[in-house]
Amino acid sequence: MLLFFTTIGVCFASGFIPIINAELYLIGIGLSGADHRWILYGLAAAIGQSAAKTCIYLLAKYSDRFLLSKKYQQNLQKVQAFQEKWKNAGVSVIFCSATTGFPPLFLTSIYSGLTQFNLIKFMIATFFGRWIRFSVILLFPNILVQISHFLRGLF
Repeated sequence: MLLFFTTIGVCFASGFIPIINAELYLIGIGLSGADHRWILYGLAAAIGQSAAKTCIYLLAKYSDRFLLSKKYQQNLQKVQAFQEKWKNAGVSVIFCSATTGFPPLFLTSIYSGLTQFNLIKFMIATFFGRWIRFSVILLFPNILVQISHFLRGLF
């Protein structure tokens, strides 16, 4: 259980500080033999990262009127009008960003907050995208070990 909460903390910190790499941390967990609980640790990682990205979203959403110039706010209104036409595409972009890392989720979180994207949709897309990403990363070391055993058996 300690590893579960540590994973939440590490992944929360990595959501703000790019030098803390959640993926390397999770590969380490996978290599340690905890791969039988990959869904649980993937869930912990998704909780931590999603919480961090939601904080970034909220900071961007509520600080824009204090930090941005009037010209930038006018341009932002044009972007919001464009976004209104493509409402459903926003969830897809956020989910893709959370799953693949492209576009970077940090920037996607800021953009979503600045454009007043729906918070609940943002949180759901981020959480499930991160859960998939981190679960696959946790399984990756085990998959490599299985492949090496298979190849060793062939030769």
